[in-house]
Amino acid sequence: MTDLPPDDQPDEIWIGPIGPIPVHYADDPRLEAERAEWQRAAGIADALTTPDELLVGLTDDNWRVRLWVIDRVVARAGKDPQVISALIERLRIDPVWQVRDRAAVALVELPCDQRIIDALIAAGSDESEDVRESAAYALEQVERDQASGGQRS
Repeated sequence: MTDLPPDDQPDEIWIGPIGPIPVHYADDPRLEAERAEWQRAAGIADALTTPDELLVGLTDDNWRVRLWVIDRVVARAGKDPQVISALIERLRIDPVWQVRDRAAVALVELPCDQRIIDALIAAGSDESEDVRESAAYALEQVERDQASGGQRS
C-alpha cells in the first residue's frame, strides 16, 4: 500500500504507543473484492434450506460458505443427530481457524453429549489461540448447563 499516493493511503490511528493502525472505511474500493466474496458466500449459504443441503454446505470448498452455514445448520437442523458429528468434524479438521472457532461456539447450542465435551477438550490444543479460547468458553457453558440440569440461562 505504500506505493499508493497519499490521498489513497488508509487513514491511520494510534492507540497509545501502538500504531500506526490503518483504518479502512466500509466504502473503501480496495475492500470491494472481499465484500463481493462475502456476499457470494452468503448467497450460497442462504440458498441451502434443507438439513441435507446445509450438511453438504459444511464441506463447501469456500471457507466463507462453511462459516455462514454453521449458524444456519444449528438453527434449522440442530435436532438432526448428523449435525453434531458434522460440527465436530469442522472443529477437528477444518483448515481455517475462523470455521473451527465458529464450530466450537455453535456446539453449545446443541443437545449436549459426550462427543461434544470430548471435541471441545481436544480443541483446547488447537493451533489457534482464538479456537482454544472459544473451546474453553464453550466447554464452560456446556458444563454449566449440565450442572443446572440442562436449563440454559
